[in-house]
Amino acid sequence: MSKQLHLDEDFFLFHEGQPVTKLEIWYQWERDDRATARMVDMDLSAVMLGVDERMLLDEQMVFYNNTQSPCGSITHMGDQQALENRSAEERLKINLATVPEDIVQIVISATIPQEDIPAIHLGMLRRAHYGLVVAGASSVELAHREFHPGGEGEFGWLLGLFYRNDQAWVFRAVREALPDGMGTLQDHFTPFHGDY
Repeated sequence: MSKQLHLDEDFFLFHEGQPVTKLEIWYQWERDDRATARMVDMDLSAVMLGVDERMLLDEQMVFYNNTQSPCGSITHMGDQQALENRSAEERLKINLATVPEDIVQIVISATIPQEDIPAIHLGMLRRAHYGLVVAGASSVELAHREFHPGGEGEFGWLLGLFYRNDQAWVFRAVREALPDGMGTLQDHFTPFHGDY
């Protein structure tokens, strides 16, 4: 049974007594038809960080426009827009076993596309959900978390982060607002911009 994650909870990545290193993140969202008739798009991304909580390379931000990390450990698998009675969805695939040793955290976020800000915001969502899924044919969901709508001034969330713990990887569920969507990520995590 998939575990419901709570805010700031650490989740150790095991399945049937064995550590899990190959997994996928499935992020789904649904528009609130009462808030807007426009399509609400979102971008799922992963940012690989060194010990100073900064990317070592710009290419270590994996998203729709940079679909694979330089080391090949993270792949953006594209998106599927909402069809009738279905959620929109984006997925990431991660192989934690091949992440370079100088990477100590991987931050996962979901943001409104920059070109849609400020007309589209998180307050236009009915719900959002992500699952941590074992990669492969079984597609077993290990854990999940539900998100309720944000506010008019919210354009993205940090959803969670993977971090190293005694050579193993742990996932921590978080929820932090990104005031400028992906722009906030770039400002905060690249070595060339100021903090927010």
